[in-house]
Amino acid sequence: MKLLIEEADPRTQLEDAARLLASEHPLISDRAAEYVSWYYTYAADETCSWLLRTDNGELKGLCSILPRTIRYGDRSLRAGVIGNLVVARESRNGYGAIEMLRAVQAQVRSGRFDVLLGRPNQKAVVLARWLGFRQISSWDILTSVRRSRAPLCRRLGLGGAALAPLFDSYAALRRRVRRRSRVRLKFKRLEPSQCRRVCPNGWGFPAGHFVSDQDFAYVCGRFLDSPIHAYQVWGIETPSATEICGFLVVTLEEGKLHICDCRVDARFCSLGDAIAGFCESDAIDADLHQVKTPDGSSLSDALRSAGFMRARGSRSELRDHMMGYWLDENPLADDFAQPEKWSILIGFDDV
Repeated sequence: MKLLIEEADPRTQLEDAARLLASEHPLISDRAAEYVSWYYTYAADETCSWLLRTDNGELKGLCSILPRTIRYGDRSLRAGVIGNLVVARESRNGYGAIEMLRAVQAQVRSGRFDVLLGRPNQKAVVLARWLGFRQISSWDILTSVRRSRAPLCRRLGLGGAALAPLFDSYAALRRRVRRRSRVRLKFKRLEPSQCRRVCPNGWGFPAGHFVSDQDFAYVCGRFLDSPIHAYQVWGIETPSATEICGFLVVTLEEGKLHICDCRVDARFCSLGDAIAGFCESDAIDADLHQVKTPDGSSLSDALRSAGFMRARGSRSELRDHMMGYWLDENPLADDFAQPEKWSILIGFDDV
């Protein structure tokens, strides 16, 4: 049976795409069709996808590039995030995945994107390296503890209750050491209508770091319209509370707050100050605060200085790679390869 690759919109085969993705991602199995429709709508004008079909039109795989805008000082760059790379089990012995990834790489060679980013699983890492992708870093899970009793009891039983006061005191001391020198910020939750009225044009960017440059239309489509996660968007106010100078995107699950994305006006504060300040505020009551950012990045270092601790995640989390593809002749090729340059959060990546 011959397999063919074609650049096309997966929504043209909505039911087949939903069935294919649901077989690989149990989280979306009950709402797969809604997920596919949303995934390929919020950035529809710029998302590009490839379908792997049999010669009679049966869908056997797909792969997409989701557009992102990043800034490096005064430079605006087009980044692409590889998403929804999936091949049906019965078709994995062929070259479908390889050919789809080669089609993806061609978008860099054509100048459509400056850099591609991906988060392959352990099995796909070898293939990605063989095709020329380079490992930039791995995703670092950092945790700030407010109340450790519940998570420690879940892991250690009654012994966790005895250890909790000691652990909480240690975590509070780490936060207190850094708190005095941090900018004082205020936070308020933003509803979708409020998000759409905020204009980040003119916000400052830090020099020497790759940071997200997404607007609030993206925030609403990517996060607030998501059918699979309940996100909240919080605005960061200037010290005088006269304007919004940043935002955070968060989720709250079973007492654990996940900070998924953040953007700030660098004239008023840094990403590290915004995230640490939010976690120390009374905006949301949570036992734990978690952030996922590239290991070795300046943001990771800033958060650890603010009292965050590296979490010992599961084996799969420890193998969560951040890989990229770019051309050697790109003027920023050497910078792309340096993890300390990437001040982004996991929300910048695929869903």
